[in-house]
Amino acid sequence: MPGSNRGAQLVSDAVIEAANIHPAEGTFVTSPERVNDGNVGTVAAADAANQFAYLDLPSPMVVGQWRYYGDALNNADGVWRIVVRSQRSASWYHIGDYPTNLGVWTGWNAFVGQVVVTEIRISSLVVDSSLLSRLAEVEFKA
Repeated sequence: MPGSNRGAQLVSDAVIEAANIHPAEGTFVTSPERVNDGNVGTVAAADAANQFAYLDLPSPMVVGQWRYYGDALNNADGVWRIVVRSQRSASWYHIGDYPTNLGVWTGWNAFVGQVVVTEIRISSLVVDSSLLSRLAEVEFKA
């Protein structure tokens, strides 16, 4: 696991709101900043594999879980890949691959342990058969 807990912000079970400080950037075909705008009514989308939304956290944070809100137009057969990076590492750490989902919150998906991160990237590994992988919101917590 990348990083150590020294100097990192631990947020217990509270959702990490700091991700909303910096709007997401990336290569999604539509509005990557929508994945962390706090509004499940706005949707970001990828129309090709390897398009991504990138969250640059303002300080190192301990993250151990994430959840996401999809869109009713998804067929739930695409795949999202989540990777993270700590400020001490030049490489990305693969957290997992998750299916696109409909317009509901998923349950909390646990990482394998807690990870100190400064950057989070959600990318489209397989595009949903609806021709767009839609993602309305993501949240992270320790």
